[in-house]
Amino acid sequence: MMIRLRRHRWKALGLGVVVSGVLLYFALRDMDWLALGNTLVHVRLDALGLCALMIAVGIVLRGWRWSLIAGMPFHTVGAFARSTNLGVLGNQLLPGRLGEAVRIAALVRLLPSSLSESLSSAVLDRVLDACILLLSAWAMSVVVAAGVVPSRWVVGLSGLLACLAVAFALMHTQCFHSWLAAWSDRWLQRWALRPAAFLVVFNAMVRRMLRPGMSVLVLTAAGAVWLVDYLAVAAALWSTGLELPITAPLLLWVALAAGSALPSAPGYIGIYQIAAVWGLSIYNVPAHQAVATAFVLQLVTLGISLVGGGHETTRMMLRTQEVISAKSNS
Repeated sequence: MMIRLRRHRWKALGLGVVVSGVLLYFALRDMDWLALGNTLVHVRLDALGLCALMIAVGIVLRGWRWSLIAGMPFHTVGAFARSTNLGVLGNQLLPGRLGEAVRIAALVRLLPSSLSESLSSAVLDRVLDACILLLSAWAMSVVVAAGVVPSRWVVGLSGLLACLAVAFALMHTQCFHSWLAAWSDRWLQRWALRPAAFLVVFNAMVRRMLRPGMSVLVLTAAGAVWLVDYLAVAAALWSTGLELPITAPLLLWVALAAGSALPSAPGYIGIYQIAAVWGLSIYNVPAHQAVATAFVLQLVTLGISLVGGGHETTRMMLRTQEVISAKSNS
């Protein structure tokens, strides 16, 4: 069992490195390296500072949104924000989006919260992110970028949203509960969780989120996160000298968020570069400026996540990773 888990981790790392390498090659194969270097040297510091501020605020707002989903009081937002920062840092330094596991385990250490509660709220938090991404992509294709985005995208995204609406409608059915029970029996063993306990907590959180008052509050927090993310991307574009229509940050944000779901090397190397080149090509942005924008976002995010927690955050992340590895090896 231990050998099989180790092989699985190495395969995931190898796949991520291969994906990142291939995408980075296609992003940089026709690169004007002199122009890229010149763009990075002349980055606007005021826009760079705004980008850093928005990323920092976004981490705090994500912590607030996560605490609302978990049903925790307001004074716990700091712990949720610290755990979110750990997750961001983990995704920058570890492959395969292991930062998600890091932030869940970190929350268990920072709060008197069970693993079932932390995992359930984290899953719902990511489901909400996926919903916002799909809605943003659909709005961009139908309203914001009309005439720019191919019509087949509109049809595809509309279909995804329809499937999502059906999925939410099925969440209260016995069929969904049976499927969730089967899934939890199979996959939660690696977290040393009791499936029955996870199901009880997960269902309770879903019911609480769907209450009218709580739904409005969670959606407000989600909207604030979306706005701050948009401003961070817009500031990154301004920092590299790009003055584009208001649709450009939204399109780039959708491309980056969708691309980050792919397996990649630490820091989304290759993913961000190809997403920026592809997304901004619609606005005839040269490849060197698109890649420079991606590098700015990656470096600023890494810097903020490091500064946000300092040495304590790094030590906690490493200890958490050791705990996760120990549980996987047992």
